[in-house]
Amino acid sequence: MSSFIANLSSVPPLSLSIVSSSSKDEKTKSVKLREDWRQRSKPIPPGGTYPAKDHCSHCGLCDTYYIAHVKNACAFLGDGMSRIESLEPVVHGRGRNVNSLDDVYFGVHDKLLYARKIKPVEGLQDRLADVREVC
Repeated sequence: MSSFIANLSSVPPLSLSIVSSSSKDEKTKSVKLREDWRQRSKPIPPGGTYPAKDHCSHCGLCDTYYIAHVKNACAFLGDGMSRIESLEPVVHGRGRNVNSLDDVYFGVHDKLLYARKIKPVEGLQDRLADVREVC
């Protein structure tokens, strides 16, 4: 059993600046997809090379037919990470508070939740696999 609890309020304030490397006037390039993109998209096969190579976080996008959106969606391809400053207010309604160590480290959030690992429910993974096969 493991637990994680953090108290970051005792840490002195950290001065950081977040700078976007892309021009604010530059429009985001949108990839035009074909009508049949879902049928034509093929996930990366097991053991295959992911588009972001060593930077890949294995989020699962490339393991589905949504790989068709990877050029726009992956933070590790193209100008992905440099878009954070402009996209956070759009997605979350506000940008990061640079005076909050929690925001700087974890990103924009409503509140932090802590979890503790408990004994898993016996057979639950098997039942979830059966449900996925039906879908």
